[in-house]
Amino acid sequence: MKTYLWMAFAFLFLATLVPGCKRRGEKPGGGTGTLSLSAEGASPGMVVAVTATEPAFPDEASTRVEIGGEPAPVAKWISTTQVEVLVPNVAAGESKVTVKGKRAGATAVFTVLPASAQELVLQLKDGKLALLATHPTADGPNVTERSAEPQLSYDLLNTDGVLVFTGSIPHPAQARMELFDGPNATQAILRREVPHPGHPMVFSVKVPLASPGAVVKFYEAAAQVNLMDAAARQGRTPIGEIKIEK
Repeated sequence: MKTYLWMAFAFLFLATLVPGCKRRGEKPGGGTGTLSLSAEGASPGMVVAVTATEPAFPDEASTRVEIGGEPAPVAKWISTTQVEVLVPNVAAGESKVTVKGKRAGATAVFTVLPASAQELVLQLKDGKLALLATHPTADGPNVTERSAEPQLSYDLLNTDGVLVFTGSIPHPAQARMELFDGPNATQAILRREVPHPGHPMVFSVKVPLASPGAVVKFYEAAAQVNLMDAAARQGRTPIGEIKIEK
């Protein structure tokens, strides 16, 4: 009789333990374990590597990562446990990196740093400039350098009309290209081609962050001109301007 009693007590004791048992490695909600980041903070436009302790990124197409509630585009899928993403355009400050999708659950604290510059995407068509888009960027502005190529020079003026920055890039409509003369040509020749009439040229420049209402004026400049020289700057040919709205 005592033997049966001891067996009954043992059975009841085990029954109380079983409901609280979990399989090894299982986590509430089926999360992705722990996330770690290659940097504690970064500016919009910068690349950050996100690493999970468990498979969280099946492939590039189905990977979903958010920073500050905004989608972070995948710059490079490395493995099921690591991807590189671009920091989206979100407000500076403490934020979170979150894995979304079927394996959602893991988060990591992340600091979004202020963008150091903004990239202006522009179109030049029939001699007229148009602003297509504005993106924050962690890259520095395009500085003015003497070049062997014709330049597109530009000045950033604040809302008071005061010059705050000047930069330049190789002129997008006057760049030399490698061209083959005819189907029997043995090698390419570097030369400048006149832009086709009506053909738009899309390019970008980087300027310091500016308040809405700031203006960027664009000029054409010859090759080998020192655009930091006052006399040379007076010799530039104005081609248009755009206003930064936001």
